[in-house]
Amino acid sequence: LKYSKVSSFNSCILIFFEGLTSIALAKTSTDSRKRSEYYQVAKQSIRKMKRLAEQVPENCLHKQLLLEAEFDVLEGRYVKGLDKYIRSIEFAKQEGFLHEHALACERVGLSY
Repeated sequence: LKYSKVSSFNSCILIFFEGLTSIALAKTSTDSRKRSEYYQVAKQSIRKMKRLAEQVPENCLHKQLLLEAEFDVLEGRYVKGLDKYIRSIEFAKQEGFLHEHALACERVGLSY
C-alpha cells in the first residue's frame, strides 16, 4: 500500500491492520511461498509502524507493540511477546484507544 497522500493517523491505522492481517495469514498459510510473502509484509508493517510511533507515540506506540507481540508469537518467542502484549494493553488504555485495548486483550488471550 502507498500512504503518501494519507494523513499519518490514517496511515497508522492502515499499516496496523495490514500488519495484523499479514501475521494472521502467515500463521495459517500452508503455501510456503505465500507464508514468506505475508511474513515479509508483516516485517515491513512493523518497521513502518516503528517510524510512526517515534513521531506520534500517543497514536501509534500501542499498535507497534501489538504488531511486535503478534510477530513474536509467530516466531515462537512467547515470553517476549507477552511483555509486548501487556505494554500494548497499558498504552492503548492510557491513550484512550479502548477498541484497540480490547483487541490486544483478546489477542493475548488467544495466544496463551
